[in-house]
Amino acid sequence: FSPMCIDLYDESKLNTYYDVLKEAIDNRASNGTNWVYMSSGFDSSGILSFLVDIFGKSKVRAIIARFKYSNKSGVINNFEIERAKKITEYFSLPLEIVDIDYTSKTYLEFWEKIRPTLKSKHIYNLLAYNFYFLASKINEFGSDNDAIFTGEMSDGAHNFGFAQFASILEHQDLNF
Repeated sequence: FSPMCIDLYDESKLNTYYDVLKEAIDNRASNGTNWVYMSSGFDSSGILSFLVDIFGKSKVRAIIARFKYSNKSGVINNFEIERAKKITEYFSLPLEIVDIDYTSKTYLEFWEKIRPTLKSKHIYNLLAYNFYFLASKINEFGSDNDAIFTGEMSDGAHNFGFAQFASILEHQDLNF
């Protein structure tokens, strides 16, 4: 393995990156409600801040799952939920919390019901279960005009650029 050499970018490159990312989010957003699947990390928080900046807080909602994978370990992401609460409080947004309990009887019933469909599409992971419940909750509150941003899934695309982009957020007074 030979890692690629990464250049240090000056302020103009960082501003260009900021503008391109903001435009990409704006182009994919809705004039209705824009939902952000929160992870309390950099990407979902950054997307949330862009959406609030572009549309105002009335057109942005945040949602996160509270995961219970086993009775022994209980809820495994309390730290993440508490951090997401602080982030959404900063923007004066409500945070919808969806309980996803892998120990419940409904978990097994759900898989029995959707297994043939998922199998036919070669989907064999637990993310389908997680996103099904998050999307179901959005469906309760949302409309056909809404957009959903999944910032928690973009970590791999941005983590190497985190330090540079974080400095842009500091310059834009979007610290949280």
